[in-house]
Amino acid sequence: GIDVLLEALARLCAAGLRPWLWIAGDGEERGRLTAQAGRLQLLDRVRFLGRRDDTADLLGACDVFVLPSRHEGLGVAALEAM
Repeated sequence: GIDVLLEALARLCAAGLRPWLWIAGDGEERGRLTAQAGRLQLLDRVRFLGRRDDTADLLGACDVFVLPSRHEGLGVAALEAM
């Protein structure tokens, strides 16, 4: 659901809000998602962080955690964020 999250971020930016989005992790969708962020003119607001081992530090630096999963109701990532 990261594609949907990028669309939501574009709407927030169009409404005058300027949140940052950090996307941790890596996979076969990265190229497509980076291109989508470019089409939506979000490359100045989105950071694709790749695979990370400092999850606790990332979560500690965030104001909001989003799990845009289409398949997990309550995944480990959501539990870690709590």
